Amino acid sequence: VNLQQVPRDPFIRGLFGAPPGWTFVEADYSQIELRIAAFLARERHMLHLYAVGADIHLTTAARVTGLPESQVSKEVRKRVGKPVNFGFLYGMGWKKFIETAFNNYGAVFSEEEARGARKTFFDLYPGLPAWHNRQRRLVNEHGRVQSPIGRVRHLPDIFSPEQGVRAEAERQAINSPVQGFASDLAVLSMVAINQKFRELGINGYCLGLVHDAIN
Repeated sequence: VNLQQVPRDPFIRGLFGAPPGWTFVEADYSQIELRIAAFLARERHMLHLYAVGADIHLTTAARVTGLPESQVSKEVRKRVGKPVNFGFLYGMGWKKFIETAFNNYGAVFSEEEARGARKTFFDLYPGLPAWHNRQRRLVNEHGRVQSPIGRVRHLPDIFSPEQGVRAEAERQAINSPVQGFASDLAVLSMVAINQKFRELGINGYCLGLVHDAIN
């Protein structure tokens, strides 16, 4: 079951859990969308950070705030690094970013701060805009895009006469290959975990997925 479709109501979410004598476990990938985007865009700085085991949220937060990484607190990492990375990864505009950062992280950015954060992000990871443009060009030419393993996303809205509808199709052209590939990796991991359970004689099974997490 795709558990992200379950309503967010705590009572309904609370129906999923471990019965007496069992343990409920959640295993997830670390920053899988950022990692896949770095791979697809061949973004050198992002790839380097992951190769050396650095904390990309910490790096971004430090650059945006102007603080040394040693002085970036967990709170600043959460309220600056995460919303900036996940917000601008797919080319979000600064106006939408203000709303998304507040709704998802409780982070408040002024117009000036949002503009500055966006510029800083793309200065820090300059390989991303070329990838964004490539995906926009592909969807405009072919009406579809595909993930690294061939998952196809048809986007007929790219041929709409309405500019806003076309813009949304272009955004989907950027994020669909990333999120589709992440989903496929999660499903493959679910199969591998079930196989490992059987090999180890563990009486357990996978209940479902929530984005990049396996329950």
